Amino acid sequence: NLPIGIINLFLAATNLKETALVRGKHFDLLGVIFSTVGFLCLLMALSEGAGEGWTSPYIVTLLSIAITSLAALAVNELRHPEPILDLRLFKNFLFALSNIIGAMLAIGLFGAIFLMPILIQNVLGQTAMKSGLITFPAAIASGLMMPISGKIFDKYGARGIVIIGLVITTWTTYIMSGFNLITPFAAITFWMAIRGAGMGLCMMPVTTAGMNTVPPHLVGKASALSNVVRQVSASFGIAIITTILQKREVFHFANLAQSVNMNGNEAYALQTALQNMAIHQGLSYDTAQGVGLGLIAQRVTLLSMVNAIGDCFMVAAGMCLLALILCFWLKDKKKPVGPAASSPVIKAPDAKLA
Repeated sequence: NLPIGIINLFLAATNLKETALVRGKHFDLLGVIFSTVGFLCLLMALSEGAGEGWTSPYIVTLLSIAITSLAALAVNELRHPEPILDLRLFKNFLFALSNIIGAMLAIGLFGAIFLMPILIQNVLGQTAMKSGLITFPAAIASGLMMPISGKIFDKYGARGIVIIGLVITTWTTYIMSGFNLITPFAAITFWMAIRGAGMGLCMMPVTTAGMNTVPPHLVGKASALSNVVRQVSASFGIAIITTILQKREVFHFANLAQSVNMNGNEAYALQTALQNMAIHQGLSYDTAQGVGLGLIAQRVTLLSMVNAIGDCFMVAAGMCLLALILCFWLKDKKKPVGPAASSPVIKAPDAKLA
């Protein structure tokens, strides 16, 4: 990332021009302070909560600071004449609805992005390069469908294309919950690509449907608010998925371990075969017996992780299903054509260059 950051700094310094300075505005200093502290502590708590423990003093302290700061931020933003995050925009029903749907999509999207490398690398034993190659077609499919969804949105409105995209996304996420140790990589790539196409169909129209209901002079603030909602939702989704993954893995391991009957014929035959393989490698009988039991335990661990990942995909599918239900309240506001398509002319305030 460092070389890319250096290149971006160079491009910004050589190409970006200073914007006009508008006089008579009130800088929201308290909003900047409260939002920085609140979102920083919240994101740190969400990213480290599963590892540290949600009831640990460190996480509880972070969450307490985050809740206090964000509550103060909400009070300040509702009173400030020029808030950094204009929460009053949520009074707009369609804008609020599009953000709720977008938040659910972010949870489903980033949850799957988080789970797939775990499945491919930790469970199926593939390299990071192979994991990237398997998941890359999903990104391509999503990118290809976004301009198509934009054209359909302009002609027919948001609701139809968003519903189609979410049906595809929900269905494929449900199918991905059935991935296991013998699922072919081609099948994983195929279903992820179909899911990526579904996400590409629904994400942009959902955002645009909400932004189109915002007055032109508030579009910048609405965009900032939507970005915050999506970023926090993505972090929240990963935190939820991580916690569910850990708890369900323990649950499935306990159930699978109890179901293994070492005195049964199948378990005895498997253990004997593993012991014989170890003995042929030159190990003693006692060591070979321990190796056989260890391999059985390893198999149980892998199966418990696969089942836990499947449970997480079911949760992600549930979030997509909730978003699908909410989409029926979206209005099909088509893009106007002809003279009405031009944006209203807004007289800008007098400005001086800084």
